[in-house]
Amino acid sequence: MRTHAIYEVLRDRICWLDYPPGTRLGEVELAAEFGVSRTPIRSVLARLEAEGLVDVRRGVGSMVTEIDLPTLMQTLELRQELTMVVARLTPGTGIGGILPELQAILGDTDKVADAAGFARLNARYFEAMLGLTENRPFREVARRLYYMTARLWVHASARLDLADELAHFRQELGEVIAALERGDLEAVGHVRWLHLAASAERLRLRSSEAPRQVS
Repeated sequence: MRTHAIYEVLRDRICWLDYPPGTRLGEVELAAEFGVSRTPIRSVLARLEAEGLVDVRRGVGSMVTEIDLPTLMQTLELRQELTMVVARLTPGTGIGGILPELQAILGDTDKVADAAGFARLNARYFEAMLGLTENRPFREVARRLYYMTARLWVHASARLDLADELAHFRQELGEVIAALERGDLEAVGHVRWLHLAASAERLRLRSSEAPRQVS
């Protein structure tokens, strides 16, 4: 398996909390799982550390980092502002290809059964929207910031109303699709800005409440 593919697998396991905070990631075990030497595993762990998802401790090993809510909320604020930048960058060539994917994602919202499933669907939406620009540095920064904050939603699932979050998500998708059909990238940015701001506020409010009991 290629190093980048290993990176994506481990990143997703961390983001969807298959590896909860505090999980130790052993080089030997991971090398055996992926059928590679420890060298590419070290490279992947170093990248995950640079992205704030792993803490590599000498003599201890690599540990999945704790969720630092204040820092990640600030990261959400930065992501919110970046949504307005896309319309001013080199445009992508695949807007026509993005629309079918967004419509498929909208249809798949009916299949979401839990917070992790919703987070994965949201990641599909994020990756599709990166196609709006060919600016590689922007895409790299946006992707890094997105996956830094992705764990927040799964972590807060006991406090969030999944049906309510899906309703907001469907509304955002519908508004983005309509704006793209008009070719209005400025409107796309405004829609995403407003919905991300509202999502962050709901998360902030829920994070101050006691977790709901799950029956």
